[in-house]
Amino acid sequence: MRGLYRAQADGSYVIRTVAPIAYTIPMDGTVGELMERTNISHMRPAHIHFALSAPGYDGLVTHLFQRGGEYLDTDVVYAVKEPLIVDFVKKPPGKAPTGEVVTTPFYEVKYDFVLAKRAEALAAAE
Repeated sequence: MRGLYRAQADGSYVIRTVAPIAYTIPMDGTVGELMERTNISHMRPAHIHFALSAPGYDGLVTHLFQRGGEYLDTDVVYAVKEPLIVDFVKKPPGKAPTGEVVTTPFYEVKYDFVLAKRAEALAAAE
């Protein structure tokens, strides 16, 4: 699932997506053969990918993981970092952060992404 979203002038944003689930890496071919020879889990924990950009800032590609999710300690690509583990807070049906009314329970995740200014932007400001 992909989408293109724009932040407000103050940097705030709201995104609506589906709650992620854990999944296996492809186990066919040479990767599968390698994994069968190890004791390493072939599972990725539930996560949501983000690619962020803004004029004058370095881009950022990252992901957020669900706190308490399965496979956080055994992620096959070793991508889980504590600051990227977030709470998925279950909310009852009602008004969602997008402003729409949702008739089923949903999860809310809050996270502040911080982009670094590009070196040339920093130099120009000095």
